[in-house]
Amino acid sequence: MHDPIRMFPRSISCFSSATRMLTLGRGQAPARTCRAHAGGFTLIEVLVVMVLIAIIVSVVSVRFQRDDRQILREEALRLAALLTHARDEAITTGVPLGWRGEANGYRFFRRGPNRDWIALDRDDVLHAREIATPMRLTDVQVAQTKQKSAAEAAKSESAPAIIFTPAAANRPFRIVLELNGVCLQIRSDALSEIRVEDASNG
Repeated sequence: MHDPIRMFPRSISCFSSATRMLTLGRGQAPARTCRAHAGGFTLIEVLVVMVLIAIIVSVVSVRFQRDDRQILREEALRLAALLTHARDEAITTGVPLGWRGEANGYRFFRRGPNRDWIALDRDDVLHAREIATPMRLTDVQVAQTKQKSAAEAAKSESAPAIIFTPAAANRPFRIVLELNGVCLQIRSDALSEIRVEDASNG
């Protein structure tokens, strides 16, 4: 028969050993976890992040990149709006206004008291404007008659190609803008309605 008192210290010793093992086991797991995090990302994680960044950059670039037709249309709409403003101002003020293409852009004019043409370079709206290269004016027609090229008109300081009268008795015109082979035209009909359309319609 075993003596319970003699077995009690042995039981305490066994319990202490088990406790130390459990404590050690609990302490080792966080240590391994901390070492894993301290070592940084794995190669696969880095590659995944790089692929995601590349996809996001490509999507954003495609979304915000404008094509030639869109850029050309924006410039054509701007010019059409300015021509419409000049037409309306000629009617409102009773003074003829004119437009002329130049080597790198275009300019608006007002007829002076001596019947000369005065450039509106300081006007808030109708000031001289440049066209960003490689965009260019390729053709200007008034009443189906081809006008001087922009470069020739600028050199000779000729009268405006397009004239807006106070009576709105304006001749139809056609201005063609070209960018990298894409062409759009600003066109006016007999009723002086100014619009932007594909150059093939002319």
